Amino acid sequence: MSYLREMKGVLLRVHCYEADKELMQHDQATFRNFTSVFMLLGSLLSFLVAAPRAEAAPGNSGITYQGRILKPDGSSLEGSNVQFRLQIRTPDSGGCLMYEEIQAIDMRNSKGVFALTMNDGTGARTDVTGLTLDRIFGNFGTFNLGVGTCTTGTGVYTPNAGDGRALAVAFKDETMTTWELMPSQKINFVPLAFEAKQVQGFTASQLLRVVEADGVTPSLTPLAPLSNAEYLKLKDLAAGNVTNTVDSSAIVNGSIAGVDLAPNLSISTTGTITTSSVSSTSSVTRSFELLPASGAAGITFSAPAGVTNYNITYPSGQGAPGHVMVNDGAGNLSWTYVGARFRSPGSMGTNGLWFRMGSVTVTAQYGYVDSLIDFHSTGTYDTNPASGRISFRLKMQDPPGGATAASVQVDSTSASLRPDDVRIVITSNVTGGSTVAELWVRMQNNWNELDYHPIEVSSSSGSANFAPSASLQAAPPTGSQTINATMGMSAWQRVGARNENGYGAWRNISYMEGNVGIGEANPAVKLHVSGTMVSQASSVPTGAAVDLAISNTTVLNSVGGSSIALTNLVNGGNYTIVIKDPASRTYDFTGCSTKKWLPANAATTASSWSAYTILTLDNGSGGFDCMITWASGYQ
Repeated sequence: MSYLREMKGVLLRVHCYEADKELMQHDQATFRNFTSVFMLLGSLLSFLVAAPRAEAAPGNSGITYQGRILKPDGSSLEGSNVQFRLQIRTPDSGGCLMYEEIQAIDMRNSKGVFALTMNDGTGARTDVTGLTLDRIFGNFGTFNLGVGTCTTGTGVYTPNAGDGRALAVAFKDETMTTWELMPSQKINFVPLAFEAKQVQGFTASQLLRVVEADGVTPSLTPLAPLSNAEYLKLKDLAAGNVTNTVDSSAIVNGSIAGVDLAPNLSISTTGTITTSSVSSTSSVTRSFELLPASGAAGITFSAPAGVTNYNITYPSGQGAPGHVMVNDGAGNLSWTYVGARFRSPGSMGTNGLWFRMGSVTVTAQYGYVDSLIDFHSTGTYDTNPASGRISFRLKMQDPPGGATAASVQVDSTSASLRPDDVRIVITSNVTGGSTVAELWVRMQNNWNELDYHPIEVSSSSGSANFAPSASLQAAPPTGSQTINATMGMSAWQRVGARNENGYGAWRNISYMEGNVGIGEANPAVKLHVSGTMVSQASSVPTGAAVDLAISNTTVLNSVGGSSIALTNLVNGGNYTIVIKDPASRTYDFTGCSTKKWLPANAATTASSWSAYTILTLDNGSGGFDCMITWASGYQ
């Protein structure tokens, strides 16, 4: 075995191999055995960090690798297209790929000598790590590399401070189909690199450093050095002394006070911002001002003199229009609607005092008029104490012109102080007769205030501002005609008997001599409908129970059996039952004493809908005869 004695550059390692004679004799003409017989001079000339070579990719370092390849017969490899695959791998047992580059060079007339610079821009990078050489050789942080590029392990590499890297080189020329691999070589520190790892004995972890936002890439623009004065301020801050960083006149008893913050300053903290006691000789006003997005005028908030500590909690939402915030007595604010507020002049005793909330005037031009004045409340009232009561009353003045009125009083006897409907009926049968309806409220016993009780008024013969309205036709009614007073002029309608629940609700429904007309002014039969009548179908999701009192049409979606139970049959009832169940069954109906089928009862068609029409007749014995027609196969 012989060794090359003369080398260019700094030789880190020399690999020299003697040919296997038997293998040479077997295939001396091929390049597959070059690695067994060539002499390779490989040297890492420089790891260019401080001063990259000119041919290195801009802004990054390069590594130069050179050597010589000899054929088994001692001649030089001088191919026209020799490719080199240069890899940098982790030095641990995982051997994960960190960098890979392929370069092709023309080695004709080179006597087998080559020189390659990784990352000089002439080669093609084929790995996917995206790491720069500076980062690859940096022994800090953690590398997450593709597990598929590793010999073993998970692809996670955390370098030690003294780790080098592994260099793997392979080559082939234009006559070769596979790569010829050379043994992996270690890239170690040159002796002076150990001094670069420390500054007079201090390691990187012991020095004040600036790290970028990603926490890894140390590529910040060079910073200006600190002046001696700035260095002293930095020492004071580290020691908790702010004397050299804040004007001394703004420090009171060791705390910063009376210092204006910059207008664009933002304070973000997970703690609290508080103020401490200030000397009585200080003229500082402890308050704060809220300013708009633009402009100098703002709102100043300050505590009154002599105030005791208390907390205020605001609502979570912004409230509805007309709402105000009220306090529950514990500092919790909530939104509520506030209407009329009345305060008693003092304790009211058992009978209490009445307060008038509003009034409305109703005038009848001629004839009989019923006018419904409906005062009602909105919102929720306070809880009624056991010893208190609130009463609402509609009070009528003495009606002129023969008008009469009935007074109604509604008292709150339960804990809910919310009468939903306080109403009064006004009647007048003389031309020009009018009367005034008034809503009064009374507080009794321990009720000294009536707070937050919104009262509204709605009337068929008045408006929200209690303006007079409602007038009738000048001509007298004919026969049994009458009318409810509505807003503005109303025409007479002929109706029959009416009840107290029908105020203003007759519209085009007529009653005459026991007959009812819907859309028909002169009904000739018991129920006379001019238009279309619709019976809303009842849908039964599952089961076979049909309540005929609900609807004339019932839809059964999933019967689950062949027996269908009918209830609430009536004499002369005509019903339709639709079955959507896809099963084929022979259905039967219970609830009928006698059943007559047309056609004869049989099984329904599978995967289709079926319809049954049933006419029920009283059989005089407490039961019903049912006439059933049916069809199936609806698709």
